[in-house]
Amino acid sequence: MSSSEHATDRTRQGEDAVFVVGGGAVGRAVADRLAADGETVTRVDRSPTTDPPPGQTVRTVDALDAHSLRGAGLDDATTVLALEPDDATNLLVAQLARTTFGVERVLVRTNDPDRASAFELGGVETVDAAAALARAVADRW
Repeated sequence: MSSSEHATDRTRQGEDAVFVVGGGAVGRAVADRLAADGETVTRVDRSPTTDPPPGQTVRTVDALDAHSLRGAGLDDATTVLALEPDDATNLLVAQLARTTFGVERVLVRTNDPDRASAFELGGVETVDAAAALARAVADRW
């Protein structure tokens, strides 16, 4: 059975197929946590991984190339998390996920809270990275 058939079968059973795009250490940490919680996770990064973490498929592709993303399995994703440190890249990934692949849930990391409205116009959920870090620090204070 091919990996895309396997992901599609799980999706039919009601399980999410989560696609994590980039994010360096943030993307890895999110993917690790989701996989540990039993989610089906594919992580896309520019840097090759020789030993993928358990429960994850890792693909080294250009996050802005629709053909490469299709080959990595984005067309089977039910959720895309765009976690690159660059808001413009996350906006383009979100647009590709929505318009080209018809992904039902897209969540993006925003680094500039003033840009959140640009994402939300497209029906994309946002996480304000600065506010999330501020909350985490304040909660420990």
